[in-house]
Amino acid sequence: MAKWSDFWRRNSWYVLAAGGVLVFLVLTWLVVSQNSRLSMMDAAGMRLAYGWRSPTLTTVMRGVTWLGTWLAYLVVLAGGWPLVRRQGGKYVVLAVASLLGADIVRTGINLLVHRPRPPHEYWLVQASSYSYPSGHTALSGVAVGLAAWLLWRWDRRAGRTAALAAVAMGLAVGCSRVYLGVHWPSDVLGGIVFALTWTSLTILVISRLVAA
Repeated sequence: MAKWSDFWRRNSWYVLAAGGVLVFLVLTWLVVSQNSRLSMMDAAGMRLAYGWRSPTLTTVMRGVTWLGTWLAYLVVLAGGWPLVRRQGGKYVVLAVASLLGADIVRTGINLLVHRPRPPHEYWLVQASSYSYPSGHTALSGVAVGLAAWLLWRWDRRAGRTAALAAVAMGLAVGCSRVYLGVHWPSDVLGGIVFALTWTSLTILVISRLVAA
């Protein structure tokens, strides 16, 4: 047990990054090949989400998806502020650069896969471009994940709490996109896996750059 704990402590981000890449590639292949089982699960997830629709919940979900759009960079800055005060702004600069890079890479994948969104008659908000992976889910996940890590470097207890909040926010944003009818559930799953993978890679890179 001690050996495994030590291995995980030293290699956890490598394992998460490698596993995330593998899962994302498999999921992307299933999406591109229009796998029948994935399509059935998507359809079932959409029906479940639409069954919960109500005026009040629609207002809440619009607010959640708005948070995923506009507060991503502010979350990173808030998470890194303690490090800015104590160690300068290098961590935050690199984190924001990573978030910009995530948006570029995610957009490139989106254009390459060019998966159509769900039928327009189900939309409760406007959306553009293609469907996979969910941009709101991916970018909000990267943002809150990096913010949690930045806080963890300053205060381990605060970082753990922020990590739980990051998971909750990422899931909430993803669910809101399905509820609002602009994404398939597998788009959201792709966004979550992308966020986990990109965040893990970013942490590895930033750790090496700052230590160099």
